[in-house]
Amino acid sequence: MKLHVLISLLLLLPASSFAQCADVANIYSFTYGNHQYELVREKKSWSAASACAYARGGYLLSIDNAAEQQAIFSHLSDSAGIVHSNTIAPDGGGIPYVWLGGNDIAAEGNWKWEHSGLQFWTGLTNGSAAGGLFTHWGTRNNREPDNYLNKQHAAGLGLINWPNGFRGEWNDIDPANELYYVIEIPATSAVVSQSAPARTIISPNPTSSRIAVSGNAEDILLLSVLDATGRVLKSVSRQNAADLSGLADGIYYLRIQWKNHSEIQQVMLVR
Repeated sequence: MKLHVLISLLLLLPASSFAQCADVANIYSFTYGNHQYELVREKKSWSAASACAYARGGYLLSIDNAAEQQAIFSHLSDSAGIVHSNTIAPDGGGIPYVWLGGNDIAAEGNWKWEHSGLQFWTGLTNGSAAGGLFTHWGTRNNREPDNYLNKQHAAGLGLINWPNGFRGEWNDIDPANELYYVIEIPATSAVVSQSAPARTIISPNPTSSRIAVSGNAEDILLLSVLDATGRVLKSVSRQNAADLSGLADGIYYLRIQWKNHSEIQQVMLVR
């Protein structure tokens, strides 16, 4: 019986488990500088979107300067085929968004880009850019980020105006929202025919309790287990294994923060 349940769960898994996390028919690709970008017109939570981005050889979009911001928003506005009603964040003024890689899941107000761990903003609406880095938070009325209802921990790019921002600006929204997302892929790691890139190995996966991460434990700053909303359930530092006992069977996300980058992979717990 348990085997049948396992097979059923595997069939229900988002395809990111097998590096087929996005249908090519739903991807709009473009380039800027020496990077490739993919707008994925499929709805995912922030954690699931991040896992898919890694499976495709990239990471959720980080925006480093005004020129990149303008170029990307131009593509999203003019050519990407976005159906606004399919990518709405109710807690973000009820408008359409696409996910960015920015988040403050680890610590409220410490906004970092997921792939690099680089902090770009500190605080709420009255905060400031960290180290003078580029930001583009909503600038209308009460401004952003505001951590509305204390559960807005991931950054989205607004596609139209909302009460606290103008189209193209960023907003902090609930990571549980299911939205379209933008993957950024460096030129050195382009995906060919959706083949999975070389990646950290998680084993066993599926697991009944404990998982191990390939690599030296001393190179792992933090290993965190997240639910689909991006909420951190367990964390260990300087270790390359995590114990999932005590958690209910289901799908989780393992965030691995290395010294120079981070990644998210999907894990299934079944007993």
